Amino acid sequence: MISRNYFLKNNSAKILPLLAKVAFVYIILFEFILPANGILPKPSILIESVTSLFKHYNFLYAFGFTLSIIFFALLVGYFLIRIFRNTMLYFTRTFPTLISLLDTTKYFLMILLVFIFHFWFGNNIYGELFLAIIVVLGNLKIEYFKSANEVKQEYLDAAQSLNISESKKTNVIWKSVQPKLFSSLEFSHYSLWTLLIIYEYINGTNGIGSVFRLAIKYNDFSVVVLLILIISTSLWLSTLLLNSIRAKFFFWNS
Repeated sequence: MISRNYFLKNNSAKILPLLAKVAFVYIILFEFILPANGILPKPSILIESVTSLFKHYNFLYAFGFTLSIIFFALLVGYFLIRIFRNTMLYFTRTFPTLISLLDTTKYFLMILLVFIFHFWFGNNIYGELFLAIIVVLGNLKIEYFKSANEVKQEYLDAAQSLNISESKKTNVIWKSVQPKLFSSLEFSHYSLWTLLIIYEYINGTNGIGSVFRLAIKYNDFSVVVLLILIISTSLWLSTLLLNSIRAKFFFWNS
């Protein structure tokens, strides 16, 4: 749970007053001053669209669907890396050039996987889940390979001087790279929101992207704007949650 003290220590305490001012200007400008326009809907119309969003677009199910896939993929990706960390460490030592090869992935756009998976799975939900896990695993794998070779030498020297077993040495390395792996999870979290919404929009799976698809199909501009506001708020709250987990469980410097 996000504590009040943690909330105040983050930029959220500074952002909220700014957002309140923007909301006030928006209400005054678009509700009372400007006539009906195609730029932004009136605040009163947005409020009316909330009922429509839940009643006609089945938003609650769609939101839960997308959010569940995102966090399930983050958990599965992290624990798979944890389970196979020793095997991966062996490969980094045996094939040191592997890291240079993995760097080439920065020239590949993840969004291209959406189109590939469209032909492989269509609107099957397993395709979306598999895609999310692949993205998380890919980011974690690259970060693990890099971080494992950048562990501070004093940690390894201390382990060697204590004459501990090889398995415990790998635990020292794992403990050292955990904060960076969690940073990779945070990056994947941002990526998945974008990637999965696009995937759902294209393939018509039961997620937030499908709600966007329906709203655009019916030219329901107020619902589109409302969706953007809800997603932005959800992304902000999810980020606060992840930052809180980092502060509690991965607070040390690698």
